[in-house]
Amino acid sequence: MQNLFDNMNEGFAIHEVFCDSDGNPVDYAFLEVNKAFEVITQLKSEVIKGKRITEILPNTEKVWIEKYGKVALTGVSDHFVNYSGELDKYFSVSVYSPSKNQFATLFTDVSDIKRLEKILSQEKNLLLTTLHALVDGVISTDENGRIDMMNPAAEELTGWQAIEAKGESLEEVFCIRQEKNILLTQKGGNVIPIEYAASPIIDHTETSRGHVIIFRDYTEKLEKEERILYLSYHDQLTGLYNRRFFEEESIRLNTARNLPLTLAVCDVNGLKLTNDAFGHLAGDELLKKISEILRVECRSDDIIARIGGDEFAIILPKTDAHDAENIVSRIYEATQLNSVNHIILSISIGWSVKTDMRQSMEDVFVSAEEMMYRRKLTESQSMRNQTIKTILNTLYTQNQREQAHSERVSKISVEIGRALGFEYNMIKDLETASLMHDIGKIVLDTALLTKSGEITDKEYEEIKRHPECSYQILKSVDQYSDLADYVLSHHEHWDGKGYPRGLVGDEIPLISRIITVADAYDSMTTDRPYRKAMSKEEALDELSRCAGSQFDSNIVNVFIKLDIES
Repeated sequence: MQNLFDNMNEGFAIHEVFCDSDGNPVDYAFLEVNKAFEVITQLKSEVIKGKRITEILPNTEKVWIEKYGKVALTGVSDHFVNYSGELDKYFSVSVYSPSKNQFATLFTDVSDIKRLEKILSQEKNLLLTTLHALVDGVISTDENGRIDMMNPAAEELTGWQAIEAKGESLEEVFCIRQEKNILLTQKGGNVIPIEYAASPIIDHTETSRGHVIIFRDYTEKLEKEERILYLSYHDQLTGLYNRRFFEEESIRLNTARNLPLTLAVCDVNGLKLTNDAFGHLAGDELLKKISEILRVECRSDDIIARIGGDEFAIILPKTDAHDAENIVSRIYEATQLNSVNHIILSISIGWSVKTDMRQSMEDVFVSAEEMMYRRKLTESQSMRNQTIKTILNTLYTQNQREQAHSERVSKISVEIGRALGFEYNMIKDLETASLMHDIGKIVLDTALLTKSGEITDKEYEEIKRHPECSYQILKSVDQYSDLADYVLSHHEHWDGKGYPRGLVGDEIPLISRIITVADAYDSMTTDRPYRKAMSKEEALDELSRCAGSQFDSNIVNVFIKLDIES
């Protein structure tokens, strides 16, 4: 028996309980311990035998004395797991009373198990915290396909509460169907697109114990994908198809059943002129208006695309030359009836019909493009001439003083030209150039042109842009292109200190030098918002003073002589 006692793996000890005057246990003594006790507790028998626990381990928790004392006094056995701070160990203890006021303990060290349980508990809490924080829905099932767990995101996505879903079949809670996308029907009946992944839960025996499903709402991602797809085939400004889509459709529709097939190429006339004169926003509005007209006048099966900055193309399946001409006529009529902020619309259209599969689409396109360019030769110039008139009307409507100033400058310039012996054609060039010398002011803010106070350096730099703008506007129209250089140079000075190019002396065109004198004289002798007009005598004196520096001396002398004679 003693041999069994000494060689058992469990620690064993017999104790005697000591109570206070009220009969409450307050201490206990060691009567007998086995070798396993010494190994587990590191307390030697010869040291502790006969001594009390408060002597050996004075900081022993009160709960140990109370639990052991209860067994010793009542004779009722107990089993529990508890932690000893003095020994820094967990013990699984079975305790019974062999006789009155005594108790015997049989115990094992379960510290490693308890620490492992603590680690597992921490990991479980971390996992649960992570699952609850995930924006993706997570559902786990048992081996029978019934819901075991759902995180809050899964509750929101399915419409089911975890408590009510637990034990339900996966198909009931996670109700999905495959169409173009995977669709989840929520508890309330709403349907949302999702993406998901499922994995089996495998135990140590390689047996499936259920599944984990991870899923998310695909709505926003789907909208982004659809938006990207839309942009990849559409022009962002007009909403029409783009060149990529046009080229793909040209291949797809190139079949015998679509013959006769017409390709139309359209080019917006005067877009650059509109951009230069009224700004790119006005040009954008013009393109959008043209696009709207094309949509309205073409048929639902026709493919309309913006294939370049100012170029559009149309694929018209099952359309012969007669039908194509009718559609093009409707487009022309619609453009003539519309405008954008008084800017006229003009478009040149060429078309070609494919009637035989042996014709290549490339050849048909080239043929349509050549026709468009032939029409553009006349239609574009007509439109640009009208746009020039629109620009002048707009400028003069905004600032009537500019109209009067341009007309006076033109009159003075013509008189100087005649005095210099100009021929008729040169007189006409001088008249037109001087009349349009400030057309580039259309790009300036009206408030700046009518400002009553002194202008700032920054505002002056803005005003100095107008000769270049005038040049760009007139250069785009064949009828006025030869005059563009004259208006560009009308603020150049004889000494090279003018703008925009700093030309010197005879480098400045003669017509520009004349306009410079006429412009300066009229400006000095006319009331301006920021100053009163000079007298004619003062203006002539200023011209004379600046002759040879700002002005061509010869032209100043001719003008002064004209003024004296008049």
